[in-house]
Amino acid sequence: EWLLRELLGNLVDNALAYTPRGGRITVRSGGGAGSAWLEVEDDGPGIPVEHRVQVRERFVRLPGSPGNGCGLGLAIVDEIARGHEAVFALENGADSRGLRARVIFPAA
Repeated sequence: EWLLRELLGNLVDNALAYTPRGGRITVRSGGGAGSAWLEVEDDGPGIPVEHRVQVRERFVRLPGSPGNGCGLGLAIVDEIARGHEAVFALENGADSRGLRARVIFPAA
């Protein structure tokens, strides 16, 4: 339970850090077809496709990233997801703006 709270907290913290003032952050969850999923979507700058694997590594921050984070948030999410045999995906947000971070958990 604690690890799942940490996973969600890191996704929400990242969305808050990168979404501009007046922007939108949406948290969704659902299930079906033998799995459950959780996603956090924002309308910030997003992450270019070519960097979506790299940002899962510890201490990686993209050049020009705002804030003073240390590049651990998505690495922690990735590790917790793998520990739960879940799939962690980074996708474009709605209308190709921002970022949608989705974690798909297998059926128990």
